[in-house]
Amino acid sequence: MQNSDKTRPRKGIFIPAGTWTLPGKISIYGRATEIIGAGPWFTKLTAPQDQSNTDVGFRIDSTANGTTIRDLSAWGNYQYRVDGPGKFLDGDHMQNVTIQNVWAEHFICLYWGVGASNNTFRNNRIKNTFADGINMTNGSNNNIIDNNYARATGDDSFAEFSAVDAGGSYNVGNQFTNNTAVCVRRAAAFAAYGGSGNLFQNLYAADTLTYPGLTISSLSFGYNTLGFGDQDTVFDSITLDRTGGDFWTSVGADDKINDYQNFGAIWFFGGDKVFKNILVKNVDINNSVYFGLMFQSKSPENLPMQNVRIENVNINNPTRYGIKLVVSAEQGQGPVVGGASFTNVKINNPGVKAIYGEDKCPNFIVTRTSGNNW
Repeated sequence: MQNSDKTRPRKGIFIPAGTWTLPGKISIYGRATEIIGAGPWFTKLTAPQDQSNTDVGFRIDSTANGTTIRDLSAWGNYQYRVDGPGKFLDGDHMQNVTIQNVWAEHFICLYWGVGASNNTFRNNRIKNTFADGINMTNGSNNNIIDNNYARATGDDSFAEFSAVDAGGSYNVGNQFTNNTAVCVRRAAAFAAYGGSGNLFQNLYAADTLTYPGLTISSLSFGYNTLGFGDQDTVFDSITLDRTGGDFWTSVGADDKINDYQNFGAIWFFGGDKVFKNILVKNVDINNSVYFGLMFQSKSPENLPMQNVRIENVNINNPTRYGIKLVVSAEQGQGPVVGGASFTNVKINNPGVKAIYGEDKCPNFIVTRTSGNNW
């Protein structure tokens, strides 16, 4: 291999075309290394076919920050979810790593970042995982997740979760851009659980099975987490087709449709942490399973949603409502608290009516500015 920098020849490994069986993880340590295949259709790394749930893929040590892995595919043999092992890539506190043009399938997830910063995940294909595609947590900052495709993930396809159970602070400065997520089996296509100053832009999601296309939530899930910080979390230029679904039981819920909670295309969930500084703009929501926008608060905390702005959103053909304010998600839960402003939000051809629950949620202020049709 040649390097444009003539004074510093790059150290690396070329994996030629072929199918190569891995007995376990490949560990990279000591220095930054390039691992380059002949392309994902040609260089195929596989787990043993006579076993199941074998932890294969790559592990990057902190001494190998700056490593690149690209132009190959990896095929796991996982048959059920096991949290912990099973990631295509392991690497806590990983920095300046590039994962590019990788096809990963039948793993638990491609990557679960802990304190990961300044890394790039670009042009990858993630299919049939048992958990997330890519999730950034525990003070993972300034990562670029760009132009990736996910299909049939078993949890959120692309997410940032501002947990601090393993150290760190808010996730800040992450950019999720130009990504596609379809046929999500469990959870959302895109999700932000807290954080500050993160960007989700130019995204497409379709055909979620159980959850929204986009989840914006400050629920801690029982982990030590932070909510949303002082910088805006921005969601810009997003298309959601046929998203939403049924999950969790809903005993005692209002507007009961079936035995489960019914989710909209975008779910704003004020959980047990601060929910504030959210900007959603330039969004098309088409044929949502139930609702376009759904606002919900967790009791008994009832923390108010603050500085939530919805701008230039088209909600086309929602099966029930364009906007649902949740009065009671389940026994003892609700109604929603806080408020949101709506500018140029168009609700076209709702199945039942444009907005539900406004008269039953006295502590949620709907601010209509201009350009709305409801």
